[in-house]
Amino acid sequence: MSKIQDFLRNYKLVYQPTSPLVNVIVTATIALCTVTLIALRMTQWDNQQELALLHSQAAALEQENAELSDRIEMLGSVASFRQIAAEELGLVDPETIVIESD
Repeated sequence: MSKIQDFLRNYKLVYQPTSPLVNVIVTATIALCTVTLIALRMTQWDNQQELALLHSQAAALEQENAELSDRIEMLGSVASFRQIAAEELGLVDPETIVIESD
């Protein structure tokens, strides 16, 4: 026979009912743990969503940074100054004749 069977043969398990207060405490503890785990999971999910949003914002900022770096490199030429003045400020060369129609 195995040691477990010998042990079980020598000892008798006796069920002793506990007081209702102990049952309430155990049930309340289990309920509190369950609520806490649910709250932690929801917080984790929110944090994962925020992290994904921050990653996408970081990628967009890196792209914008690369574009601005390229623009800074192009600023040395007169053509780039004229292009920026025309596109962003609405300026034209002083020798240009502008005809507006309503």
